[in-house]
Amino acid sequence: LEYQKGYDLTIQVCRKLMDKGLKFKWFVLGEGTERKNLEQMLKRQGLQDTLFFLGIRMNPYPYFKYCDIYIQTSRHEGYVTTVTEAKVFNRPIICTDVSGAREQIEDKITGYVVDFYVDEIANRIFDLSINKNLRCDIEKNLILQAKEHERENYMMPFI
Repeated sequence: LEYQKGYDLTIQVCRKLMDKGLKFKWFVLGEGTERKNLEQMLKRQGLQDTLFFLGIRMNPYPYFKYCDIYIQTSRHEGYVTTVTEAKVFNRPIICTDVSGAREQIEDKITGYVVDFYVDEIANRIFDLSINKNLRCDIEKNLILQAKEHERENYMMPFI
């Protein structure tokens, strides 16, 4: 829960989605120096029953397995490991356009790479939330991509 991760933006996105009438739960794993500030912002926005800061979890994989969409709202990152983890679980991904995002996500095929704007992130989440076919198409593309990578790695000669 650090400034670079953009959770202040996440709270604004949640407010926008709630105002559009979308019903959802958003879970955030991890800790950091911004936790108190974020919790105060969450309370001011009245989102305590929608967005949950769960702290550190020893095993984050059940959260990937059972989520509908994985969302990364970072201001900047190196290689986004959590995007790779979401791909392993074939979850549609929405990621801000940080370093490495376009190498990991085929925009509109395996997820969305978006600019760091509340409206753009909220619109992509809304689209994926209300359009189950779109979500399923992205999940299928992620499965096909994983199979292709597996096939490529299997076919590589040993040296």
